[in-house]
Amino acid sequence: MTQGFSLAAQRINTLIDVIQDKLLSTPLGYPVSPQLSELGVLHYRELNADGYRIFYEVMDADGVTVIVVVLVISGKQSVEQALIRYCLLQPI
Repeated sequence: MTQGFSLAAQRINTLIDVIQDKLLSTPLGYPVSPQLSELGVLHYRELNADGYRIFYEVMDADGVTVIVVVLVISGKQSVEQALIRYCLLQPI
């Protein structure tokens, strides 16, 4: 394993820990994404942490709160372009 890979893996693990801590403590504490709202997508919330934008939804499954992270992008990336790529890569 190269040093660069190891540092990247460490950064990802740290980000996952931050996301878990924040979302498990207050899953509804973050707003519906303003940028996605402009596109007519109203069910994803947005958490900004450590220079990343985390898009997620909160669902109730038989009385259990389920949090699903659907997209993590850099704060500088376009969410619109990321969604277009996501839709284009989905199996038909």
